[in-house]
Amino acid sequence: MNRGTSKLLGLGSLVAMAVALASYPSCQPAFPTEIAARALSVHITSSACPVTDGGTDAGQDASGRADASAGPTADAQAPGTGCLGTASDRVPITFVVPAVYTVTVQALDENGVLDPTFNGYVRFSVQPGTVLSVSGPGANGRNVLLKNGIAGDDPKDPVAVSIIGAFGEARIWVEDLGYVPANPAGVPVDGGGTRPPQCANGIDDNHNGLVDYPVDPGCYAANDDTENGGSYAGASSEVIHFRYPRIPDVEGIGSPGAGTPFPNEEVQIDTQWNGTTTNTPNGVVVVAVSSTGFYATDTGATNGYASAYAYNYSAPPLMNVCDRLISFGGTAAEFYGFLEINYPTWSLEEWDPQARPCLVPEPALLTSAMIANSTTRAAYDLGFSCSLAHDACATRALVFGEQRVPAAQVHAAFLAALNGLYARVQDAAAIAAETTLHLS
Repeated sequence: MNRGTSKLLGLGSLVAMAVALASYPSCQPAFPTEIAARALSVHITSSACPVTDGGTDAGQDASGRADASAGPTADAQAPGTGCLGTASDRVPITFVVPAVYTVTVQALDENGVLDPTFNGYVRFSVQPGTVLSVSGPGANGRNVLLKNGIAGDDPKDPVAVSIIGAFGEARIWVEDLGYVPANPAGVPVDGGGTRPPQCANGIDDNHNGLVDYPVDPGCYAANDDTENGGSYAGASSEVIHFRYPRIPDVEGIGSPGAGTPFPNEEVQIDTQWNGTTTNTPNGVVVVAVSSTGFYATDTGATNGYASAYAYNYSAPPLMNVCDRLISFGGTAAEFYGFLEINYPTWSLEEWDPQARPCLVPEPALLTSAMIANSTTRAAYDLGFSCSLAHDACATRALVFGEQRVPAAQVHAAFLAALNGLYARVQDAAAIAAETTLHLS
């Protein structure tokens, strides 16, 4: 009897819990109105070819690898393809000057034909890459308003999408998120004045028991002027064949930012591999192997910052210094200001000393005079007043063209260029005496 009573009480508790859960607001439908079946389409109608803007673009073959005979391209328009490029003639990567594509976007009904009843915004993105801006009739931020189911159908007043940082096989995407972008400062109302956007007004506008962004899933952002979600239909454009980034591009050469233009983004890196050892004069070579990864250098890059560390959590198996990377990719990240490729993937060309040289670059000697020169100028730029001890730094003879410059002349030239404007050049004893005087 006690066991039966216990079972009955347990069943009653479950019923009570079920009733409570069913009445809890979060279990109510997020969108109380039915959303019609919908699809989207987006097509590129024309494009303005981007130009190289400081990256390490070079021609690439159908696998995204470099064509050693091709140099930087100012205009990569492939014959008959506009700036969509081809697998063998790719569009340059651009980080500053955007690649601009005009597009037509349509809302389609369940039969795949134009749906003239749709009047709403769709949002643009590009994968991989970044949409910098959208312009044209109905544009608002990275969104465009479809009227009677279409946008960008007037060739005299097109919808233009500007993108940067795209690489590899990229596509322009549109999505119906139910997002109605509004001015965060207020939406104008009849008779004057403003009101907050629906997703920031403290009101359950769609009566689903959830209020505003981020609680109501129908709110894309705080400035969304509807709490109702969209159909979440999406569509992608034709493929745009961009070049793949080389290590300096991933480092940020040619990019206006302070670090990698691909933060926490999966990237496939152009290794300059051309199919065979003899067809690849340079390439990306392994310069060091550690217990947690490896260091690689693009030996063909001429604009500096051509090395990266690949963090693998363990020593890469069967990899040795002087091996070359046929393929190389991973998640780009900054580690204390240095480029790191996390979760790396790669394939190797093992080094055969009979087939090619090692290719690991010779180390460059940094003399104390070189270091003093750069640090003193940097300190001056930051507003410091500098004293430099000329007898506490040294250099070596250098070669310029066919002329050998003796070490003493190199040393004197460095110090003469710094003395007066960038620093007071004195001997170490004089600087020490001044420092002692100030401290006392």
